[in-house]
Amino acid sequence: MTQSRSSGVLIIDKPAGMTSHDVVARLRRCLPDIKVGHGGTLDPMATGVLPVLLHRATRLAQFLLHADKEYGGIIRFGWATDTHDREGEPLTAPRPVDFKRNDLDGWIGRFVGDIVQLPPAYSAVKWRGRPLYRYARSGQTAPRPERTVRVEALDVLVWNPPDLQFRLVCSGGTYVRSIAHELGEMAGCGAHLHTLCRRRLGPFSLAHAAALADLLAAPNQLADRVLPPESLVQHLPPWPCSSDTADRIRNGVEIALPENDPHPDGIRFRLMDARGALVAVGRVRTLEEGRKVLRPEIVLA
Repeated sequence: MTQSRSSGVLIIDKPAGMTSHDVVARLRRCLPDIKVGHGGTLDPMATGVLPVLLHRATRLAQFLLHADKEYGGIIRFGWATDTHDREGEPLTAPRPVDFKRNDLDGWIGRFVGDIVQLPPAYSAVKWRGRPLYRYARSGQTAPRPERTVRVEALDVLVWNPPDLQFRLVCSGGTYVRSIAHELGEMAGCGAHLHTLCRRRLGPFSLAHAAALADLLAAPNQLADRVLPPESLVQHLPPWPCSSDTADRIRNGVEIALPENDPHPDGIRFRLMDARGALVAVGRVRTLEEGRKVLRPEIVLA
């Protein structure tokens, strides 16, 4: 795959047992001359949607950081672990799971809406420049900054004690492991995240995803699976550009807007050329003298 065709995003169905970095490293061997990065880390035990950004599309990674996500998985009650998932060490011996389904529904309801979360000690959240998991692995305790996240839906699909099969729709930055752990505390018997699959990240779902093994087995077909860069910013309104305007934007030149332009200061657009390809992401800015410009912020082509 040549650089001229490479900019875009590959949606990988990440297998269990690999880090997100492992996936990127494998793909880099097939694409040695192309910049490769991922958008949205998955824990090693998790499976599902992992967007891998290629070449100039890596400049658009910020648009995946806070995109909403959908997960499916199993929370197992009976004991908690130090990592809040099945890969951690149990904190207690197994306890009986004897609460009522009505109680479970009430606890679930507390997690819907804006909630304040405490990240797990074993997480990539940083304190003083180091991820928390490094402190935890060395037996040190580090402050864990609370964060506000939003849960749009937390649905019980199947309750078959001790296992709760669930569906979760949430904002970026939500720790599913923390929800599992806190549910266990409410139940009084402990719980941990047993399985997790990310079914969707922003506009990308499992329907877009390819198995990593299939891609690695046929690297000459990678280009056929690459989605265009504009798929990362479909939520931004389009701004059609003439050939002359597109050339100026590629050179980083801001575009003067008419005096009666109705767009508010700060609004972002995806700037599209005459062929429908993404040239840049730009933002309307009002200058000190009152006139408005369309300023390219992230130039792709």
